[in-house]
Parts: sequence; structure tokens; C-alpha cells
Amino acid sequence: MKTSRIGVLLLVLGMVFTTGCLGIFSKDYTISGVVVDTEDNTLEGIEIVISGGTSTTVKTDAEGKWTAEVKGKVTVTPKHEDYAFEPEELEVEKAASDLNFVGTRLSEYAVSGVILDDEGQPLPGAVVKITGQVEREVTADEEGKWAVADVKGKTNITAEAEFYKFGTETVTGPRDDVQLKGDYILVARYEFAEVDEDKIADSSKNQNDAELIGSFTSIEGPVDGAIKLSGTDNYVQMPEGIIADLEELTVSTWVRLDEKRYWSRVFSFGNNLDDPDDGVLFLAALGSNFETDEHQGWLKLDWAVYGIEDSDIFVLGPILEVGRWYHVAVTLTKDTASLYVDGELYDSTDNIALPKDLGVTEQNYIGKSNNRWPDPLLNGAIADFRIYSAALSAEQIAALAAK
Repeated sequence: MKTSRIGVLLLVLGMVFTTGCLGIFSKDYTISGVVVDTEDNTLEGIEIVISGGTSTTVKTDAEGKWTAEVKGKVTVTPKHEDYAFEPEELEVEKAASDLNFVGTRLSEYAVSGVILDDEGQPLPGAVVKITGQVEREVTADEEGKWAVADVKGKTNITAEAEFYKFGTETVTGPRDDVQLKGDYILVARYEFAEVDEDKIADSSKNQNDAELIGSFTSIEGPVDGAIKLSGTDNYVQMPEGIIADLEELTVSTWVRLDEKRYWSRVFSFGNNLDDPDDGVLFLAALGSNFETDEHQGWLKLDWAVYGIEDSDIFVLGPILEVGRWYHVAVTLTKDTASLYVDGELYDSTDNIALPKDLGVTEQNYIGKSNNRWPDPLLNGAIADFRIYSAALSAEQIAALAAK
């Protein structure tokens, strides 16, 4: 027996209304409860954070009571700097009036320590960030030392300093010996202040000096100096294997277009065609979307390791205007590729390949494509070109773009 299209539609709609499987058909319901301390005293002003199908925050009243109208499945979490709660959270998907919590008052304690670089030397000026039951921020002194006197409960401690990445230390009581040692993550930095016998100096401590091919013209950039690329005879060649060991990556630079040239490169990492580690990682100043056969000249990140199935991806950015400086940044992690423009995330996509999967790349250029394509040289300018061995955070990239 054949079922008409109208019959199928009615059957599907009946299933939707019966199961309530679409959020648009979920009904509002009321949840409530009370918050007390360990001596059964009601607690006023406790934040009740609701997330999931509904996102909202309410506070307990003078009797410790709270109530909220919600929709869908939600998680209810009480929060207050002075208390730890039992249970920590509750999940609910229907009306309930017994979502109660007991708060244990927490005592203050002090934590202190020192921030060190990768060689064990103090890092003055590093910012120590404390999260958990309380949130605090303090700057390390000239000896890399820091102290916070009023933390409570479970405390997570990390730090931020330019060119370094830190882990997190978790404490639950007084400590005066918290030591955070940073990993140096700046692989190379080319500031283009000057050239010495065709050498572009790397101002990181890794001595990854680059080679200038062609003539050098220094111009004023958005941050100190910049290099003018003519589009005819000059580009920069970075060292072999400069990203060969990296599991994460950030490339950050300022770029200005002086002419629109399709597929000219801001940067490119890769090998010759048919190399065993064949693949490409590049940022085109003007690129196309081959999936839709559109050729608008977008800023375009292309990334693929041809030996890894389904690793070829791209991220499109805006169309860059001629004569204007832009800050652009690319980040790669084991699961995401992202493109930032002027300090803001423009777009991202899923990723499965690591930078080191390209192997020891020989053709690593600024302003030039690798030799697998006869694409034109960049006619424009580049300033403050950086490579990091970690994916910088959105806040860190915004700070670079603000300089």
C-alpha cells in the first residue's frame, strides 16, 4: 500500500508533537528550591545559574528561595564566592519544587609562588590568573614572585606572558611554593627593521633567520618597520623545516595589498610536487571557493596533507582592500583551523592534520607560492611576521592586532 505525501507529512508531525523532539514545541515549566547553610540557615543572594535549554541566572531571596521559568532540559548550578555547594549541580527536564542546595562556608587562605621562563629564570611582569571558587589576577614582581591572600576552595593557577605558554596548578589549601615554568613558544619573528647581506634577522632566541630573495625596501609599517614586496623580484624564504616539529601553530602578521593579484601569497609552507610529505599550508591574499566555483578574491587559508585522507580544508576571510593594513592570524590545533582578521575570529573549520605532518618543508615563503603552482608574487607589504608553536587564544591575537 502506498502512502501519500500528505499522509507521510501528517505522520511526521504527529511524531513531533507526541515526542516533543523539537525544541520549538517544548513547553515552559517552573523549577524552584531553597538554599541553606550547614546549620540550616537560609542563604540570601546566592546565584542560581541555569544552562541548557534555557540560559538565565536568578538569585535566592531573604528566605533562601528561588524560582525560574525554563524550557527544555536544564542544568542548575548554585554559585557564590564564599560557599561550596552540595550537590554541585542538578539536571532537570520537568517541573520540580525541591531543587535544594546546602552551602558550606569556605575559609580564606593564601597562595604565592614564582613565575619562571623555560630556562628557570624569573619572568617579571607575567600575569598570574586565578580561577575556580574565586577569580583573581596579579602581576609578578621583578623577581617573578607573586602572592594572593584571599582565595577559597578549589583554586586553579596559571600565568600569561608574551612568548610563553604555561600549564595550570590546582590547589585546595595554603601554598607558598607554587612554581609555574613557561614553555617558549615563539618559533620566529621577522620585524624587517633592516637586512644584513640578504639576511632577515629572527628576533626570537631560535636564530631562524630568513633569506631575502631580491631587493630590500624598508617602509613604515603599522608597528615599526615593514618590507615592501614589489610583486616582480623579491620575497622572503624561511628556513627548512621551520614548522616540522609543531603540533599546534599560529602565524600572525600585518599585510597590505598594493595590487590585486589572484592567488598571490601572504605566506606558504610546503614541498615540491610528489614529495613523500606532499601537502600545503598557505594564506592567499586573494583566493577562490572551488566548491561553489565562486571567484571573489577572498583572503583564503588552504591546508592539506595529501597523505592524510580528508585533511584538505579551507577557511575564507574577507576581501582585502588595496592600500590598507590588516592584521591577519591563522591558528591550527588538532581539531580546529581558524582565521582571524584585525584581532577578531573571522571563521573556522574542523581540522585533523598537524603542522608536523607536512614533514621537513623546504619551500617556506613570505610573499610567494611554493613551486607546485605558477602563482604570482605578492605586490604589497608585510610587517611583524610571527610563528608560534601553540595556538594563541582569541584574547592574545586581539592584543597583537591592537599594537
